[in-house]
Amino acid sequence: MFRIVLKLLVIYAFALPVAKADTDNTVALAKAETLFPQRVDVEYKDESVALFKTGSTIRKKYFLEIYAVAHYLEHAASIDNGISGQQLLDDDGVKQISMKFLRDLKAGQIRKSLLASIRQNTSEKEYAEMSTDVESFLQAIDADVNKGDEFTVCWLPDGSLDAYYQGRQISSINNARFSRSFWKIWFGEHAVVNPDVLLEQLRVRS
Repeated sequence: MFRIVLKLLVIYAFALPVAKADTDNTVALAKAETLFPQRVDVEYKDESVALFKTGSTIRKKYFLEIYAVAHYLEHAASIDNGISGQQLLDDDGVKQISMKFLRDLKAGQIRKSLLASIRQNTSEKEYAEMSTDVESFLQAIDADVNKGDEFTVCWLPDGSLDAYYQGRQISSINNARFSRSFWKIWFGEHAVVNPDVLLEQLRVRS
C-alpha cells in the first residue's frame, strides 16, 4: 500500500509543473497577442508596404519574461498552406521583428544575448565572414532599455537589415548573410522561442 501511494505522489509531483507550464504558456501567448497590431506599414524604396502578423509570443529565460515578440511578413496574405521556418528564411518579401521589453535591461545584456544567439545559429566560417557587420550592429545598441520600450528590425528584399529603437533608426547593415543569420535567432535550429508559434496565424488561416 505504501509503495502505491508513494508512486502516485511521484507521478503527481512530476505532472503538476507540466500542467502549470502549459497554463503559463497559454497566458503568455494571450498577453503577447494583445501587444501588437495585426498589420504594420513600412517604407521601402519610397513606397509603403503592408506587412501582416504571422504570430507572437514571449521570450522567457529562467521563467522570467524578457520581451514580447511578433513577426510580420509582406506575403502573408498570399500563403494558403502555412509556411516553415526555412521557407520563411527563403522568402524574398519584407519581414519585420517587433519586440516590446517586459523588464528593464542593460545594453550590455542585450548585446551579449544577441551575440550568443547569432553564434549558436551560424558556423565559425559564416561568423568570420560577417563579424564586422555583427559588431557594427551590436555597437548601435548603446542604451539601456526600460520596460515597455520597443525595438524593431526590418529585413528588406535587398538584403539589408534596418534596426529601430523607440521609432528612431539606429543602424542599417547591408549584408544578406547577416540578415539571414539574425532572423535565425527566432527561426533557426537553435531559436530562442518556438518558431512555429511565430508562424501560427498562417497555419490557422490555411
